[in-house]
Amino acid sequence: GTGIGGLSAAACGAEVMLSDQADLLPLLNENIRANELGSRAMATQLWWGDASDMERVGASGPFDLVVGSDLLYAPHVFPLLLETLAALCTPERTEVLLTYPTRYTEDIFFDDAQAYFEVGSAEEVGCNIWATRMKRLEDS
Repeated sequence: GTGIGGLSAAACGAEVMLSDQADLLPLLNENIRANELGSRAMATQLWWGDASDMERVGASGPFDLVVGSDLLYAPHVFPLLLETLAALCTPERTEVLLTYPTRYTEDIFFDDAQAYFEVGSAEEVGCNIWATRMKRLEDS
């Protein structure tokens, strides 16, 4: 909800679109202003699985990288998350980088993700924090 990943990328020079639910946009916008990143970052609503949100956000692409932090905690929304990621990713171009603490849920997500993505191996990047890269498959 704070946008730390996207804000860090913007501070390093990337052009960034931060997304979350509508009620968190004021916090994201305040963090963009507080860090003087308005020329490199913007915040927008993105409800997973919402066709109009996916279309609106997708129109700003194509995207080189989609980053998600701690999204893999609720298996009941994995189909919506995968639908959204697949819609926003250009096959053979867009890479997805997900970071997450270990729970029992990440294996469920990555098993399901193989229908849409080439899923890389998990790499521990911090104490009990893992990162996995995925690339959109051409014909899925």
